Amino acid sequence: MSEARYEFFMLIIGTIPVLAIIFIFAILYYSLLTSSNMQATLGKKLMGIIVVNQYSERISFWHSFGRFFAYTLFKILYIGFIMAAFPSKLALHNYICGTKVVYKNKYLD
Repeated sequence: MSEARYEFFMLIIGTIPVLAIIFIFAILYYSLLTSSNMQATLGKKLMGIIVVNQYSERISFWHSFGRFFAYTLFKILYIGFIMAAFPSKLALHNYICGTKVVYKNKYLD
């Protein structure tokens, strides 16, 4: 094996754990914050919106986890975001997980 090929394989092998750690951090960040009492990630909180289920209640960790994966999958296709432009205002990952994003002051308190 040549030195250049060895360096390439070491680069790939070294990059995979870093990407895995970043992906795990993203899953935990998204799932824990949207299922917590805050009901939103930091960006959503700054915008004054929260994620709720169809009964306007807080979602569980597993719903949030599933919503993250549906969002990640359909982000590649952009189909879900196109759907949000129509009157229902729900993206595909919201339909799948039974959630919606609403303004906090309109439905709570």
